[in-house]
Amino acid sequence: MKVLSITRIVIITVTLSLTLFTFSCKKEATQKETMTETEATEYSAESMEAEASYDDVQDISMTAADEEGIISAGKSQEAKPFPFLRLRVRIGANATITVTPDDNTYPKTVTIDFGNGQTCPDGKFRKGKIVMHFTAPIRRPGAVVTITLVDFQIGRAKIEGTKVITNLSENGNIKFSVQVTDGKVTFPNGRGYQYEKLKYVKQIENLRKPR
Repeated sequence: MKVLSITRIVIITVTLSLTLFTFSCKKEATQKETMTETEATEYSAESMEAEASYDDVQDISMTAADEEGIISAGKSQEAKPFPFLRLRVRIGANATITVTPDDNTYPKTVTIDFGNGQTCPDGKFRKGKIVMHFTAPIRRPGAVVTITLVDFQIGRAKIEGTKVITNLSENGNIKFSVQVTDGKVTFPNGRGYQYEKLKYVKQIENLRKPR
């Protein structure tokens, strides 16, 4: 159990399950019991890159979810002609964002399509689609967002799988579960990783977000 600071909201994260291992190394492991220092460094770097890739998808999805909820609720009338402004600052104007149905009803689907690839304002190359299915606004207790990746790539990593974010908040206590299933990360060198993770995120202190 460790305390982290994310966007100036202090949270506590408990990771229940994490499986991250190479596909291609299974056969190699039977042929040699040790790896070189260079190989160990490469595997470590790729493991961290894989973790960061799924975190990036979650950050983008949560930004989209927050803005979608505000727009749907009609709390930001002035933003309706230019929706997803915070998200656009990060991913740019070239990505296509579609909302179906484009009203205040649920369930609904939000799709972010990066097409054949583009370098976004945050400096990261992204390709393919992030598809989010909402049962309700993400800040509503009980809401579930199911994120599916379609031919998606970030940087040099192609990532696959389904990520489910569930709002478990109750009695004013904000809590989410985040689960990745059937995850897979593949790098250009052909080396791949399977990725499964379940964690709980609980807000323990409210701090004003930076403007």
